[in-house]
Formats: sequence, C-alpha cells, structure tokens
Amino acid sequence: EMQNWLRDDAGTRIPLTLTGTAYLVEGPELAQSVEVPEHAVPLATTQVTTSPEANGQVLTSEPIKIPVTTPSAYQHVTMRWCVVDEDQLPQAQGFWEERCDDFGIPEESARIAHPEVRTEAQPNATVHETITDVAIVDGPVPEGSELVFEVFKAPVAGDVKQDENGDPTTIMWTQAEVDALQGVAVCSIQNRVGRTDAIPVNAGFNNGERYTSPGVQADRVGTYWWIESLIHRDPYTGTETLLRSGTCGLQNETTLVEAINPAPPTPEQPKLANTGMPEESTYFLF
Repeated sequence: EMQNWLRDDAGTRIPLTLTGTAYLVEGPELAQSVEVPEHAVPLATTQVTTSPEANGQVLTSEPIKIPVTTPSAYQHVTMRWCVVDEDQLPQAQGFWEERCDDFGIPEESARIAHPEVRTEAQPNATVHETITDVAIVDGPVPEGSELVFEVFKAPVAGDVKQDENGDPTTIMWTQAEVDALQGVAVCSIQNRVGRTDAIPVNAGFNNGERYTSPGVQADRVGTYWWIESLIHRDPYTGTETLLRSGTCGLQNETTLVEAINPAPPTPEQPKLANTGMPEESTYFLF
C-alpha cells in the first residue's frame, strides 16, 4: 500500500515508480538477504507507478509466468522491488532515494511446483512376451505434455549394438566391454531395444494419475531397464521440452525376462518291491 505524500515545490504530488525483478532460486530453502545472491537467476522485470491523485494505493504488477522450460532444480521464485531514479517519470526524477527491499522476503516469494513422475515397471516376464511400464504422475502438468517410455537391455556378450537411429548394426557387445561396465546399469542408444509412441498426460494437477505404456516385446532373456520421460510440446512451435526423466537401472524400473518354463517332467511309475521272485511267475494249484 503506497502513501503518495511527497510533493514538489508547487505542491503537486510526485508519482513513484517501483521496479520489481523476479529471481529463480535453486534448492529446497530460500534465505532472506540484503543483497541478491550470486546463484539467483533473473527471470523477468516489471514496474508499477503510483497515481498522484490518491493515497493508500494497492499496486498490482503485471503477471509473471514461470516458463515450462524452467529446470526442476529451481524451486523458488522471489520478487525484489527497488526505487531507481532513472526509472522514474521525468517529473519525479531526483526526488526519491534509491533503495531496494530485501531479497527473499517470504511475502514476496513462492515455491515452484514441478510435476513428479515415478514408475512401477512390470517386474517379471517370459521371453517373447509384451512388457509394460506404469508412470505415476503427481503435481501440475502443463497443457500439451506427453509421456514416452524407452527400454534398454542389460548388455551381454553377443548382443547386437544399435546405431544412432536405433537400427541394429553388425557390431556386437564383447565380453570385455560387458566386464568394463562392472555391473553398472547403462542406458544408451547402443543397448536400447524400444521406444514407445507418446501418450498424452492430463493437463492440470495430477494426483497419482497412472499412465500405462504401450507394450514392448522382449525377444531375449535378460534384464530390461525402463526410462520414462515427461515431455512438453509447444502447441505453436512444436518445440519439445523435457520436464522429467527417470534414472537408468532403478529397481522399480526393471523387468526381468526369463525363459519359458519347460513342460513339467512326466512322473515316474512306481516300481514293484523286489521279492526275490521273477516279475512274471506261474502258479499251479494241486
């Protein structure tokens, strides 16, 4: 609330322009400080100007939008307002003392809500079976968002590598290459076995909404790792922005594909106890 008390020599009230800068801040906590920290990233600037005709004014700035491209590391946005002489109207320059309020004032700050995605992959399957993954989405999702699922097979010696287009090559994984991984999960184009079509995600707030992936056929025995990606597609430019992506090798994103169980063995016929007599005997009655 602004009190327009300052007047010039003629008794005319002098307007005041405030310049506000929105900053993005990383981390779960936002600390208040006199100066702007080096790690704060300017997002946008807006201005408000008092009206000379009224006192007790409540000034509301133009809205500032958080772009969907904002990385999830930025968890806060905060406004810092300053009186800057060169930003004043010509008739008000030279009258106001230049100063700024604190950075990170709680009343001028907000937490940025990013969408969260976790998955529950099909834990077990048999070879040649179609396997699926389920993505569970929480939080706000912008209009035009989709989920894409990728599947990677843990490489073993003899597996065929894929090229940059996802097509099979004539190059195979060697035992030395597999040993060099030292058991660490790897998800690269070389061992990717599938990438699903995108499926739409409900815009707005998701509260544990579940989205099942299209099926991917597992043609070989082995360990398969899923990675889900939440992607936003700009409706005007078609530009894609990765909002969230999974991590290679997580237990809840792993499907173990085993061989088809063979038919159970035919039970053996019980054998007769050895009585010391031939198996076939002839008895005579006297």
